[in-house]
Amino acid sequence: MRTTLKLCAAAALLALPVSVRAAPMVIVEPAVTNAMLGDRIAVNVFIDTDGLTFEEYALSIGFRTRGTNGADVTNVARTINDLGFIADLSGPPVIDDPAGDVRNLNASSFTLSLGPGVYLVETLEFTIDLASGIIDVTPFLGDGESLGLDDGVCPFDGVGRPPCEVGFVGAVVNVTLPEPGLALLVAGAGLGLRAARRRR
Repeated sequence: MRTTLKLCAAAALLALPVSVRAAPMVIVEPAVTNAMLGDRIAVNVFIDTDGLTFEEYALSIGFRTRGTNGADVTNVARTINDLGFIADLSGPPVIDDPAGDVRNLNASSFTLSLGPGVYLVETLEFTIDLASGIIDVTPFLGDGESLGLDDGVCPFDGVGRPPCEVGFVGAVVNVTLPEPGLALLVAGAGLGLRAARRRR
C-alpha cells in the first residue's frame, strides 16, 4: 500500500507543469502570419527580462526569405513603444535592404529602471515583395548591441557578475498565391463592373 502511495505521489509530481527560462529573451510575435504579395504586415518585438530589471536595449531584426540569401520585404517602418525611455540614443535604425536587416533598434534611460517583466518595445511594419515562400523574421544582437538588465549588460562575461546569455524567438510569414477560384472571382467582378459602366 505504501509503495503504491509513493508511486502515485511521484507520478503527481511529474505531472506538475514546469516553467524554466534559461535566459532573458527577445521575442517576435505573432509567431505565424499568413500573407500575399503586397500585403502590409506588422510584427511586435518583446523583451522578457527573466526576472531582472530593465534599463535599455539595442538589437537588430533580420528578414530572410527561406532558401535564399536575401529578403523580400520593402518599406520597413518602425514604431517605438513609449516606456519612458529616451529613444534612439545611438541614432536612427539602419535599414539594410540588400542584407534584409534592420539594425540599431535602441532605447535607453539613465533615470528609469523598469521592474522585471515582458515588455513590448518595438512594432515593425513592412510590405511583402514575394509571390510565394516563407520569410523568417529573426531578432539578433549585432556588433555592440546588448540588453541593459539589472544595472548591467547582457550578454556579459566579465568578472564580478554571473554570465548572462540572451535567447531569441523569431516569427514566420507564410506568403501564398491567391486561390485560383478567388482570383477568378475578383477578375470576374472587375469585368462585370466594366460591362455595367459601358451600359450606362
